[in-house]
Amino acid sequence: MAKVERRFTINAPIEKVFSYITDPANEMEYIPSVIDIRDIAGKGVGQRCSWTYKMVGIPLKGEAEVTEYIPNQQYVKRVRVVL
Repeated sequence: MAKVERRFTINAPIEKVFSYITDPANEMEYIPSVIDIRDIAGKGVGQRCSWTYKMVGIPLKGEAEVTEYIPNQQYVKRVRVVL
């Protein structure tokens, strides 16, 4: 299974950054190829949403579910493409 990890420093309180990153409605602002987020339901573990991502001009639709959530520490999503 592939693992994607990226690290960088943001000069802001962790609570503010974590709250922003864990709200799927904000993903279009920081993931350039996401063109739609919809059907957001829940918070924390079990939160779900549907999305559309455009790769080389081709829209891909998918779903995401939060599988691990530790406030201000860890946020893990399982993402799958829906054909």
